[in-house]
This record gives sequence, structure tokens and C-alpha cells, in this order.
Amino acid sequence: MTDDTAVRYAAHEQYFCEEAWGLIAPGFTSLDEVLEVMIELVEYDDDNPMTVERAEQIVRHYWAHRQAELDAPGPRKPSDDERVTAAFAAIAAQGIVAEMNAGYTTDEAITECESVVAATGSGPGFVFFHGQDAARLAYPGATLFIGYGAVVAPGPGWVEVAEKVANAAVAAFREQGLDAQWDGEVDHRIELQNVVWRKPLPA
Repeated sequence: MTDDTAVRYAAHEQYFCEEAWGLIAPGFTSLDEVLEVMIELVEYDDDNPMTVERAEQIVRHYWAHRQAELDAPGPRKPSDDERVTAAFAAIAAQGIVAEMNAGYTTDEAITECESVVAATGSGPGFVFFHGQDAARLAYPGATLFIGYGAVVAPGPGWVEVAEKVANAAVAAFREQGLDAQWDGEVDHRIELQNVVWRKPLPA
């Protein structure tokens, strides 16, 4: 292996490890699903020198590493993931659609929430975080961004509903002892600061 090849391989492996950890640690994706996603990443990237066998080895290593982390005592009880889950349940109890790990992007999350509103008659507001937000939870002390919105026509009515939804969400998060920050601007997301996420891995 030449020096250039070794450098390229190391860069690919570092990227692969970061992507695998971002899928595993938040606790929303099963081992089989992580393996499927990461192996496809290797198989469909002609420039990736990593083998499928190495990819599977890395995924299983990080899965075991995360489980070992979760087996150790956490910094506080209830854990932050339990607090966030409880807050989302409290938000939903108010008739607001509340979706964790909804889609992968903001647009996907909004579409998913609007579909739930249409199917259930809930709303007209919704609260969410999406897959990219969840990936940040792989690291202790993360900031979890919370999106929200209103399923009403744009204008003053939309702003009024969005403000009510955001304030209800902030109150629910703070009630759970989470550091929820929002500046009152409806085009800014809520921030849950210094989150230590310990959601159990899927069986």
C-alpha cells in the first residue's frame, strides 16, 4: 500500500466510523438497519477502498462500545433521553403532533408531521427533531435543536399558532428539567442545551 493509498483509506475509514457512530449512538436505528445503510455506503461508492467485511466489523465494534457505555451509570436520573421523551408525550397530550427522529431533514420532518396532522386531526401545530438533529446526540453535551410549526395558512394566524406551540414545547421541556432556550422568534428553533443522551439501543 502506497502512502497516498494509506492516507485515502484512513480518511474513508474515519468518515465511515463517524457516520456509523452517528447512526448507532442516538438509539433510533437497529443493528440490522445500521449494517444495511453502512454496507450500502461501501458497495455503492466506487472510490471507497473499504471492504464489506471491514465495514461490518466497524459497525459491530461501535455497537458493542455504545452498549458498554449505556451499561455504565449515567450522570443523572431520569436520563436526558427519558426527559425528552416525557416532554414529547406531554406536548402530544395537548393535541400537538410531537415526532422524534422525524425524517432526515427539516423539510422531511415537516412533511411527516403535516401528514400526521392530516391523518389524525391533531394540531394544528407540531413539534419535532429530525435525523440530522438526532445524529448530534451521539456526543455528550450536545445541543438538540427542536423544530415546530403550524398547519395553517401563512400570515399572522400562522405566527400566532407557531408561537403558542413553541411556548408549550419550551414549558414542557423545562418542566422535565431540561435547559430549553428560545428567543421568541418563530423562524428560530428551540435549543435543548448540554444534552447527555442515553437512549437504549433497539433490540
